[in-house]
Amino acid sequence: MKSYRVLASLKEDINSSTIWVRNDLIKGRTLAKLSSDNGKSVWVEIQAIDTNYTKNYNNNPNTKNIQNNEQVITVNEWYRNIIGLSKNQTHNLEIKPIRCSFLFPLRQMQAALKHPDSSIRICADLAIVSVFLGLLGLAIGLIK
Repeated sequence: MKSYRVLASLKEDINSSTIWVRNDLIKGRTLAKLSSDNGKSVWVEIQAIDTNYTKNYNNNPNTKNIQNNEQVITVNEWYRNIIGLSKNQTHNLEIKPIRCSFLFPLRQMQAALKHPDSSIRICADLAIVSVFLGLLGLAIGLIK
């Protein structure tokens, strides 16, 4: 686990599944498991903080400044509540990008089930019900 200062996300990221992080292992955008030292975790999209994001974040009058080379992560309130983080404080977090492409669809579904946007969560729930009904129909068809 690594120590990060947790900051509030920008207004445009409030309903987004994207969490921005300054971490050398993260390049671009990827699906990752974000775990806190309290044992709680969630699958999210992780995107690397770059100079443009830092400039945009620091120019916002409603946010704290991100310092150069500071280990920082910006997380919306939805995900902070899920994994028990407080903004403007330092937390020990582990970020594990997905490595196995075979499990990628499963991890995407896990991320969708915890998405801050309720329409995404409803779609994920309906997808699970659809798969179950499809398997049930297949089983009934094979039995008869």
